[in-house]
Amino acid sequence: MLQETERRHSVWLVMLQLWHKASFSVAEQDHMLDCLLDSGFSINELDDIYRYEVAPVVWWHSHEALNEQYFCQCAQACHLKRDSQLYRLSCQIGIPLFLAHTSKQWQQLKQQLIRFV
Repeated sequence: MLQETERRHSVWLVMLQLWHKASFSVAEQDHMLDCLLDSGFSINELDDIYRYEVAPVVWWHSHEALNEQYFCQCAQACHLKRDSQLYRLSCQIGIPLFLAHTSKQWQQLKQQLIRFV
């Protein structure tokens, strides 16, 4: 379990960057891709992590600065309740709002990931 949590931790932090910057240098993109590829998660699982673990935390806490530790605790809590139908429904309702700012960047990253898998 700890190993998976550590893998998720690095993925959460990479995905959090999508909300912090509008564009990335080639070196930054390469670093993000390396972290996502090294995690060993499938593209579908990475997409679910983005939608159900990272985006809700960023959205729910958009009015405050999140430190890394608190952000990861919240993302872990979202991960643990991700299989709940009620939780997924609430995320589905909010997903257009959650992802509005980052969906283009995420799609570009996914396209680059697909080339490597």
